[in-house]
Amino acid sequence: MNNFDAGMPSAPKEPARWRRWIAPAQGALGPRKTGLRRWIIPGSVGVIALLLLGVALNGVAIYLTHSALQRDQNTLNNALASARSQYNVPPSRLAPIAAAERQAVAATDGTFPSYQRADTAVVRLTRQVNALAHTDPAPARQMTQTDLAALAAGVDTLTKAGFTEATGFQKRLAQAQTQFSAATTTPQIFAVDTYALDQLTAVNAFQPTYKRLQDFTSFINTESQLINNGAPVATATSDLQCAQGLTDTFWLDDPSVQVKNTSNAGAIALAEAAWPAADLAQLRAAASSADFAALNSALTSQTQQALANESSLLPGVTNNLLTQFQSDITLMQQQKQDTTTYEQLYAQDKQQAQTVAATPSVAGYTALVTALRKHLDQIGLPLIKAKTKSDVAAFNQLLAQGLAMKTVDPANGVAYSDAYEYADPNTGIGDATQRLASAQTAHDYQLVDNEVLMFTANLQAMIQDTKDPSFNILDPNNPKAYWKVPHQTDLNLINYYGLGSTKVIVVSFVEQAARLYDNGTLVRGFKVTTGAPDLPSVPGLHCGLDHLKDTVFKSPDPPGSPNYYLPTPIHFAVDYSYYGYALHDAWWRSWFGRYSNLPHYDPAAFNGGSHGCINFAYYNGDAQYMWNFVQQGTPIIVY
Repeated sequence: MNNFDAGMPSAPKEPARWRRWIAPAQGALGPRKTGLRRWIIPGSVGVIALLLLGVALNGVAIYLTHSALQRDQNTLNNALASARSQYNVPPSRLAPIAAAERQAVAATDGTFPSYQRADTAVVRLTRQVNALAHTDPAPARQMTQTDLAALAAGVDTLTKAGFTEATGFQKRLAQAQTQFSAATTTPQIFAVDTYALDQLTAVNAFQPTYKRLQDFTSFINTESQLINNGAPVATATSDLQCAQGLTDTFWLDDPSVQVKNTSNAGAIALAEAAWPAADLAQLRAAASSADFAALNSALTSQTQQALANESSLLPGVTNNLLTQFQSDITLMQQQKQDTTTYEQLYAQDKQQAQTVAATPSVAGYTALVTALRKHLDQIGLPLIKAKTKSDVAAFNQLLAQGLAMKTVDPANGVAYSDAYEYADPNTGIGDATQRLASAQTAHDYQLVDNEVLMFTANLQAMIQDTKDPSFNILDPNNPKAYWKVPHQTDLNLINYYGLGSTKVIVVSFVEQAARLYDNGTLVRGFKVTTGAPDLPSVPGLHCGLDHLKDTVFKSPDPPGSPNYYLPTPIHFAVDYSYYGYALHDAWWRSWFGRYSNLPHYDPAAFNGGSHGCINFAYYNGDAQYMWNFVQQGTPIIVY
């Protein structure tokens, strides 16, 4: 024991049970204060209990408030439905209330205050609906009158702008005004107001919708022109082109006969090309705001689809144009033309195509296609100019072959060239030669080339006709007048011109025969007489023009001229060329058929062929049958 210990009184001994109880609580900091333990545990339990009670009460409050909100929403929705159906409150006046309801409910976040705010708003909106539904007739009438005045002003704006659709709005406005005058109760007045407001929405939507339709139509036309070789719309068929012979316009559109469109070969049939016309019809039929909403929705969808189509088609169009450009260069080279400039342009276009393909875009392809079209236009004139001259040269070689073929006239033993009609300086190759001399544009040359190709096809058929097994075979039941067997050369020409699905008259120079076909089937054949060697009939593809009956033909030549003839009555005639030629009866002739176009003795008529017309017998009904068969626009192939 040290001194310190000795100076201190000894501590009393603790009972063992206390030591056992305290010992575990002792540590490095000394013994625990046991009194604190006695109240912490019960206090904590109380706080937790209070917290749990608060949470429970808050949950109950949220639940009750949310339930109240749902109940009041149902009340509001029922009030809205009743206001529409029972009281005829205009939907446009209820729409802001419904929108405010959706906004209030959307702002809730699951808390008591948010549900409470939403519920307060819903109750307030319900009162607004009920107030509208129970509006007195006087203020309802005032609102409706204001809306009718706005509608009248809108209709007047459309009328002054010259829109034909304004007439429909005028009628509907008058209808609303009549109903308004008869309305006495608030629901009746509101029914008129509902209609007036819908019409006002439609009137206000008309011009913006019309502008959208114009823009869409312009886009479709531009797209069609870009994709379809410059044509506004790709079409599978086109009007038959008839050789009419006028000085200013050689070709005549025949809308009664449709043929395959070869001028637009390779064109892509765009479904969207038909949309603007359908949309315009829908616009003109629109009579409500819903109609205009539907049309605008359709325009949005169509624009998206057209853009997608354009994006997918442009790469193929580019490749086709490059192929066409290369083909045109090759054709020019075959015609011994200098193509250096065009080869350089082609190389540039091909390089640009590779660049655009690496980073494709509508703008990039549009610019490239536009450039390619410009370059094709540049090569177009020298190409068609050279081609036309080449085709004329080829025809002249064929003409020499035809002129070398001779038919001996049994009346005088003189041999006449079979192809004299094609050599005529006015209506044969001479016509094409004259037009070629004055041609300036690519279009001018193309028209001449079409004429030369027509002559070529018919002259080839004429040369082959003499080798046809059916040449000059008569119907044994009537050997004086009718052919029974169709000629292959006839059918070849019908197919060449795409006329297998229509009526056609085919006239053969070397046979002096006319055969009538309907959908490729031979209907009837006649002996005829065509123009004399010095006054030939016009070869080519013609069409039935003016129908004449019981008329008088007068000579275009003056008295004393070797070609003059006295005024002659004609029973049945169909003009086939504006040169002045017709298919008509020749009641004065006794001889038709082979050799009748050559000099011969005919006691009742001219001693030879016609003055260029195609003569049919009158006495046996041939001319009348022909006249009844031919319609305006019926194709007439003369070869």
